[in-house]
This record gives sequence, structure tokens and C-alpha cells, in this order.
Amino acid sequence: MNLRSPITYTSRVRYIDSIPSDLIIKLYKKQDGLEVSRYFKNIDEVKILQCEDTLLRFYYPFSLCGDEDFYKQLKLQINKKGLSYDRDNEPDHLFALSKINPGESVLEIGCGTGKFLERLSPLTKNYLGIELNQDDVSGAQKKALPVKKILIEELAKECPDTFDVVYAFRVLEHISDIKSFFQSSIQVLKKGVK
Repeated sequence: MNLRSPITYTSRVRYIDSIPSDLIIKLYKKQDGLEVSRYFKNIDEVKILQCEDTLLRFYYPFSLCGDEDFYKQLKLQINKKGLSYDRDNEPDHLFALSKINPGESVLEIGCGTGKFLERLSPLTKNYLGIELNQDDVSGAQKKALPVKKILIEELAKECPDTFDVVYAFRVLEHISDIKSFFQSSIQVLKKGVK
């Protein structure tokens, strides 16, 4: 098996650990009441690897990813525990807000129900959020936030050279093709932005 980094596509990848699929399935069932075995068909284990060039740790196989139904069910279980998928007053949000100049155009990838966008609105009216969870898109739109259900790769084709700033908070762990994600994120940035 010739494993490659999802960012550099080189074979400079180091094995860190592996997790048996049956253990992951049992833990989701026990901790969250979720049946996830359908995602692990013909997958005996999930490897944790590290790209030696970027130090990014990632899971393999890349084909393993939850669908919209998985995240909808997970969110319900998290909310039942009194926790929230949405985040208020996070240090990464505060840091990001401190780096945005008034009036800049901003894209948030994986915006959820728009918590960051709500905090962004006093700084600029030129912003967009993208999200793949339809319930979250609807929730954000009910708050009159500009949020679309679209992949960054599709948005890059529709809106190249559009934004001054692009943010993605806690999103990479959900992305199977990281290189495409980064390339598309760069394509939507205006030429010459920092």
C-alpha cells in the first residue's frame, strides 16, 4: 500500500497508530447511541498517519467519512447532553475577528448556524458562510445570515478572486481531499491579499 499525504501527495508519511473499526463502532453506540457500522464496510481499522513535510496528522482510509445524516444524528445527541455544536466566545473566533479590517469581504467555510458570522457583522456587511448541513443552513438563514449550502470547490468555480479573508474553524478533520480544499480556498481569495 502506497500511502500519500493528503496535502503534498508525497509518500513521506509516518504511521502513528491505528484504531480497530469495531472499537470505533462500539464507542459511538455506547457514548452517543449512534449506529455507524455502515460507514466501516470492508474497513478493519482506521490508521492515524502523519505527513512528514507538514506534520499534519490524518486518518486513513480517506473514503471514510460521515454523511449529512451522521452529523445530524451526532448533533442531536450532543444537544441531548446539554452541549452544543455551535460555539460562542471561542478564542479562535476572537483572534480571527481581531485580524479583519472593517469592510473586508470574508468567507467562512463550515459556518454551522452562523455564530462567527453574527459576531462578524459589526465589522463588515460583505461576508458569506458556506455549510453542508441543511439544518444549519436553514438555521442561519432564519437569522437572515447569508449562508449557502455549497462545497468550497463549487464556490471557487462560481466566485474566484472574491474574498479578502477565508476562515474555516474546526473543519479540516471533516475534509477528505485536503489539497483540493486548500486550493479552492485560495482560488476564492482576491489576488494579492495577505
